Amino acid sequence: MQRISWDTTLAASDALVREAGPAGRDAKFFYIIPLTDMLIFATLILFAFRARSNPSAHKRLILVATVALLIAAIAAGQSTLSTEKLRLRRCFPTAS
Repeated sequence: MQRISWDTTLAASDALVREAGPAGRDAKFFYIIPLTDMLIFATLILFAFRARSNPSAHKRLILVATVALLIAAIAAGQSTLSTEKLRLRRCFPTAS
């Protein structure tokens, strides 16, 4: 897990240096998103670890931490799907 967070930090820092990010957004705004996601995930996992004696609280915290990580994956998937949709529209234009 430490390797993943290190890679994410390096990728986010590289994007900040190159001033890369979504169009119309400040690069610093885009930089804070992955760092905040890692902080939220680590905090939830810490609380879940401490709540091992209470199984229902432990399960809920693990579930919330997992969903917090999935938000970025779902957003990336949606942008990929919209890109594919545009590519298909160019290949198969509809008659207007």
